[in-house]
Amino acid sequence: MSRVKIAILIGGVLVIGLAWALVVVTSGSTSAQPEASASCLVPAGGGPGYGASISNRQDGKTICIKRGERLAVFLSTGQRTGSPWSSIQLSRPGILRVAPLTLMLSRGVTAKNFLAVSSGRVRLTSQHPACGPPAPGQATCNAIQLWQVVIIVRP
Repeated sequence: MSRVKIAILIGGVLVIGLAWALVVVTSGSTSAQPEASASCLVPAGGGPGYGASISNRQDGKTICIKRGERLAVFLSTGQRTGSPWSSIQLSRPGILRVAPLTLMLSRGVTAKNFLAVSSGRVRLTSQHPACGPPAPGQATCNAIQLWQVVIIVRP
């Protein structure tokens, strides 16, 4: 990132400061839109009653939402017949509150609805077996796939 000097004239006094010039890079496969930070994505609406929606594609990303907004999280195992994702966990309470999820889910989909109740940063995580069930007589895999996102709630 490059630094840009900004000069502002306030009440006849010249104030010089530094600001970061931000370059936002997003991949074409995500439905999220960039915000004022290179690492913060603002996800598109999740449907009626939901301000934002995220899924497997946002793994490892930082997501920004506003206080009072609802965030729907949908994790799918895809075509796999293995175990679904575990329940989506919060790293700390008080920033997001679990809200009722009024949708019927397809097999292999784990979902949770959150309401952003206060400003701050919280990590959402879930996990599931990385390998399908072993064939009879084959060794078990025991590898776990972790999904995580950081949610920043802004006022």
